[in-house]
Parts: sequence; C-alpha cells; structure tokens
Amino acid sequence: MKTRFTSSLIQNWLIKMICVAIALILFVFHRTNSLEERLFSVPLIIETDDIMTPASVYTGVVHITLRGEPSNIRGVLAEDIEAYIDLTDKGKGVHRVPVQTRKKGAAASIEPMEINVEPMEIALSLDFKISKHVQLKANIQGLAQQGYELVSYSLSPNEAIIEGSLDVLSRIELLSTDAIALDGRSGDFSIMVNIINNDPLVRIRGTGMTEFQGSIQEIIHRANLDEVPISITGLSRLFSATLGTARGSVSIEGTQLSMQDYQPEASFLFVDCSSIEEAGIYTLPVSVNLPVGMRLVRRDPEMIIVRVTTR
Repeated sequence: MKTRFTSSLIQNWLIKMICVAIALILFVFHRTNSLEERLFSVPLIIETDDIMTPASVYTGVVHITLRGEPSNIRGVLAEDIEAYIDLTDKGKGVHRVPVQTRKKGAAASIEPMEINVEPMEIALSLDFKISKHVQLKANIQGLAQQGYELVSYSLSPNEAIIEGSLDVLSRIELLSTDAIALDGRSGDFSIMVNIINNDPLVRIRGTGMTEFQGSIQEIIHRANLDEVPISITGLSRLFSATLGTARGSVSIEGTQLSMQDYQPEASFLFVDCSSIEEAGIYTLPVSVNLPVGMRLVRRDPEMIIVRVTTR
C-alpha cells in the first residue's frame, strides 16, 4: 500500500508540479489585483544628535506608496506615515543613509501593509551646530498718504537668533522682514511681521516674527520769504507814520498741504499802532499774520522804529 501511494506521487510528477506552480501564480496574481495602492508625499524628518546639524541641501519631501487591502488603507492619511533618516550616531562628514518609515494614527495597527518610499536613501552632510545673533531689517514698501511720511520705526526684537552649521551661518549677517506696506497710512501703526528665511539649512529660534512700530507724520516744509513789505495797522486817522525800514524777511514752516501754492497776504508783516495816542518816536514789534498750519521760525526785524507825526 505504501508502495502504491509512493508510486502515485511519483507518477506524472512533472505535470503535478506545473499545476501547483500555475495555481500559485494564479493565487499571487489574484492577490495582487485585489490589493489597492495609495500615494502620498510626506515631509522628511532628520533625526540627529543635538550637537550636529545638516550642512548640505536635501530633499524635504519623499513619496510614499501604500499597498494593502482596500478596506484597510482607505482610511490612512498622509499624517499617519512618518518618513525619517536616523543620523543620531553620525559625526561630521557626508553620510548615505536609508529613508525609514513609521506608522502612527490610523496606520499603526494595519497589518499587512506594504510601505515603499522614494527615494530609498539620502546622502547628507553633517556639521557641528552653532547659534548666532543677526540684525533684522525692515522691508518697507510703498508711500504713506500724500502729505505724510514715515519719520521713524523700530523692530521688537531687532535681532534674531539663528541655528545652523558654521559654514552656512558665516554667510548670514542680517535677515529681512516680510513686506511692510505704507500705502495710504497717515498715522502711527504697529503690526506683527514674519522674518524671511530662505535657507532650509537655517532655523530661526522662537516664533520667527517681529513687531514693527512705525511713526508717520505730516511732511513739514520750510520757506524763506525776503523783501516782504511791512504794513502799518491800527493807527489813528489823526496821525501819519513812517517806518525805519519798509521791508523784512521771514522764515516759516508748515505742512506740505498748507504750504502748497501759498502766497503771503499784503498784511503778512505788520506793525500794530493802535496804542499810539500822540506823536513821537516808538519802537514796536513786527508781527506776522500766519495762516493756520504754519509756524514762525524767524522774522527780521523783530522790532522796528516808527515815527509818528500829527496830520
């Protein structure tokens, strides 16, 4: 009996092996066709010792392909897969290391699930990590409202602490803020603004923001007026008067809008003689008839001799 069983196994063994192989191929083909694929792009995490940091540019994103049962992988999101390279035991120099993955969230308990990553390995240079203080520069754009100007501003903080390799940080002396628009502003203002960092090998400590405080004031112009006639006002009809000098000069300041196309009036410089009650020689102040929005800087003369006679 044992001989018959052994003979039956040996008989046509080649055909039987071919049938088994075909069955396995059909099973694998069916299994493969029944699996589903999902594609993700996820950030690449660099794990290093605290004293080391990347010193060469590397890809910040890798591509993940998941294969598994449709009911299992359809609920997996990109944030459920982490891609990383482990450089915790590496020193200064160039290292080529494999990209590894970790499952978390909805993917943590799914088995079986095939995870493929592209690229499969990364070449990366490491160097010692240092920190550095750099000044911040405000990126001011545009103009304030007509007649106004930015007279001063400040940044708080006015410097940032950056981290990176010695070679990379040696080339950075200052960082700029994001654009700060002045368009249409006519008063003081304060805004939070981002600090621009275009180097992936540099990290800014803290929030990466600074507070911009700007002071906007009306534009002040100064005008010097020479050979301005000096007039007499308030003198009684009983008297007549002559001045020691008939003309003077004035320096005035005013806003851009108030000074625009300004022409002084006939009585711009005048001497008030309303207090004179008898003939004589008087020394009186020269007054200036200033419009609203202007300020007197200088007048010459400040005092003037007035000779008063009876008509």
